[in-house]
Order: sequence, then C-alpha cells, then structure tokens
Amino acid sequence: MTTTQNFKITDIFGYLSADEISLEEIEEIFYQSVKGNVSEEYKIFFDSNQIELSHFQKEAAADLRASHREVAYMTRDSEVIAVIGYRVIESESTMENRK
Repeated sequence: MTTTQNFKITDIFGYLSADEISLEEIEEIFYQSVKGNVSEEYKIFFDSNQIELSHFQKEAAADLRASHREVAYMTRDSEVIAVIGYRVIESESTMENRK
C-alpha cells in the first residue's frame, strides 16, 4: 500500500517585507521542500528544537497548534523568517486503500 500525503498551507506568519520574499515564494519553497527539493538560501524545519524562536514566533506556533494545524519554520541564515501553519491531506488513493 502506497501512502501519498499532500500538504495545504493554511497560515503564514511572515517576518520579512513582501519586497524581500512574497507569501507566494514562501509557499513555493515550502512545497518544494516537502517534495525533497532543498533551497540553498531557505531551509524548512518541522521541529522547533532545531531552531531559535522569539517569544512572538512561539506564540504564533502555539496558536496554530491550538487551531489543529501542523507547524513548519522557514529560516534564512539561521534566522526564522516565517512560521507556517499547514494541514496534511490524504490523497484519494490512500483513502481508497483503507476501505
């Protein structure tokens, strides 16, 4: 049985201006990362223990978890530039295999 997961971004807390990186670019980097295509400049982390978060970033992540979202963190030069809320969505083929 093959399981395929899709990801749907629901929220982005960005900490850079849109001139530096747009929400669309953040989304694209996230989706490429979960496909295994790693960016040279930006890194995606799924474990908050791997990075240093500010008080506000910790609150953003807690708010997302309270809303039943998974949380990812985007960094540039080891600095968190976005806290990303997302959902894992099962593909139809995965749901069919459960029946």
